[in-house]
Amino acid sequence: MTFLLCILLIFGVINGGADAAVICYECHANSTEQGKYCSIDKLCEGTSCYFQLNKDNSWSAGCSTIQSVNTNVTCSSSSSSSSTVSSSCSCNSDFCNSLARSKEALVTRSGGRGNGWWGGGRGIEEKSSNITLTLPDRNFVHCEECGSVTVGSQTIQIPCDHNHTCQGNYCVAVRGQSPFSYCGGVWDVEKAPGCYFDENALESCLCSMNMCNALLEPAPIWTTTALSDPTLATLVPIALGEENPPTPAIVIPEPTTVKPTTKRKCKNAKLSPNDQAVFMGEKLKNVIMGGFGSDDGAVQNFEDDINAHICNYSEDE
Repeated sequence: MTFLLCILLIFGVINGGADAAVICYECHANSTEQGKYCSIDKLCEGTSCYFQLNKDNSWSAGCSTIQSVNTNVTCSSSSSSSSTVSSSCSCNSDFCNSLARSKEALVTRSGGRGNGWWGGGRGIEEKSSNITLTLPDRNFVHCEECGSVTVGSQTIQIPCDHNHTCQGNYCVAVRGQSPFSYCGGVWDVEKAPGCYFDENALESCLCSMNMCNALLEPAPIWTTTALSDPTLATLVPIALGEENPPTPAIVIPEPTTVKPTTKRKCKNAKLSPNDQAVFMGEKLKNVIMGGFGSDDGAVQNFEDDINAHICNYSEDE
């Protein structure tokens, strides 16, 4: 009985260790002009994390299938004179192979003194003791690095405080159902400061001042009315006057039933009457106004624009 219990305990420990996974930064540098910047929008899930510095000062970081015994990132020098690798580092806790922590561990291993911040000025390479890391040839700013990130089967909420910051060429704040903020690098994308939408309708705001990327509020959720309307996808391009819009699978009423009930003074010049565009504009207006209400400034701007659109395509009364 005692022997069986020991076997079960050992089996449980082995399985528990096999199932454990940590979240690591996944990034690299080939040169000052080419690389993949380390940030919480580029993560992987593995048995442990690694950081490798090569003799030409290029480096890489990511996930490893080899179990590390170090909770904090710890480095060792390459024992082979013919190897292209200068130092190898490993650790087994979430986010332990960040660029700042790995550089500090490399400096400590070489007998120098670590520095919590690296960068801070324009330069091709950052040096401390005899450690040289290849970085972008651009100025660096301090940024927030926090919010909700999901990697594989794990979702982690990173608090926004002085322990969760980073340095990059610019700062980024992403608005979505799970907002997060991070450091951006010119290796990945270089855009003017401002807010942009990607193909998934996520809003990313870029800024170039220290700590300018405060965590954004979650994006509003579409109401049931807006989401369940089967014609919404075809209404938008028609209402906005796009060329060759899709034909909605709905019956278009007679012109007499879709004319505006009140005469409007159009902002722009009158266009050729288009009953379909007027009907679609009215339909889209009802969906948006019903879903979001009219108190929001952005919705009010939309209402003004859609009213102008309806007026432009209406017949004169």
